[in-house]
Amino acid sequence: MSARWRRPALPRGMDGAAALGVFWPAALAALFAALPLWQRRGLPEAIALAGVLACSALLAWRLARRAGEAAASDGTALAARATLDGAEQLVGGVLPVWRRHVQAVNAQTEEAVNQLLASFSSLLQQFRTAGFTGADDPANGEITLSLLTLCERELGPVIRCLETVVGSKAGLLEHVRALAEATDELQELADEVRKIAAQTNLLAINASIEAARAGQAGRGFAVIAGEVRTLSQSSATIGARITQRMADISGTMRLTLAAAAKAADDDRDAIGASGGVVDDVLGHVRELAHSADQMRARGNAIRRDVENLLVALQFQDRVRQMLEVVDADMGRLGHDLEQAGAAGLPPLAAWLGELESRYTMEDERRGHAAQPLPAPGDELTFF
Repeated sequence: MSARWRRPALPRGMDGAAALGVFWPAALAALFAALPLWQRRGLPEAIALAGVLACSALLAWRLARRAGEAAASDGTALAARATLDGAEQLVGGVLPVWRRHVQAVNAQTEEAVNQLLASFSSLLQQFRTAGFTGADDPANGEITLSLLTLCERELGPVIRCLETVVGSKAGLLEHVRALAEATDELQELADEVRKIAAQTNLLAINASIEAARAGQAGRGFAVIAGEVRTLSQSSATIGARITQRMADISGTMRLTLAAAAKAADDDRDAIGASGGVVDDVLGHVRELAHSADQMRARGNAIRRDVENLLVALQFQDRVRQMLEVVDADMGRLGHDLEQAGAAGLPPLAAWLGELESRYTMEDERRGHAAQPLPAPGDELTFF
């Protein structure tokens, strides 16, 4: 369509004052009707309504001009021609501007919403990549339970093995303790031998004294007493060496027993500490699993919100379809006004019927029939 449409030949007898009296109130009514819709529904739908009402005003203006042709005088028709020329020029210049505004709003809205859709789709993909696939996925809980079971199954035998080692060391400690007690008994026996040797030596000394008193008769007995004394001294020396050696062995056994007891105590403490560490680790794993479940639940909630936003952003497609229908109808009106001749414009019913046939959504049909639109929370059927 050209930027300016040509006015058809003006019939004689047109009442221009009556035509303008219909056109300008209708145009003002279109403006005031669009303002509340702008505040409630946004600029695109307000522009669309203003365009529809402006088109209705143009139709009313044409009908009023046709109705006043028969009653106007020749002088009034000539005076009104200049006024109508200016009005037709105004309408012919404004209508393409309105169409360009509607097309610009449609393009900008579509571009902005497409950018939002791309951003939210990227977020949704990142959530899916991170594993937030579903809030009620039983596999997530099974993975956590499997991890805990694996930890308990792997760490339990380690604790039991350490307990077995401690038990073995405790048995060895008991054997070392029994050996120390046996060493003490041997030392007591060595002391008894040393005492017997001392008594035997004393007895040999007494026998030598008695043999000396007996003179020549006791000489043989004196030799025997000397040998007994020698043996008793040797026994005393060996007994003393045995006692010293047993004392050394006993000291070593006591040190070994003390070291073994300390090692057993340390191992017992280490086993207790290891068991505590394992319990702490399992507790931390349970807390981590709980935190992971909470994070997974929150991530799934955010994912659902993003999905809801993606669904809600489909409003742009509905607005685009509405604006395209209004833009096409404005273009059709401009074309028919350019080509209007003696036959005039189509009847209103035929025009509205053709307009309604182009609707693709239920709310368009409701608006066409002046029916109230559903509440924002109600479910809509768009196609």
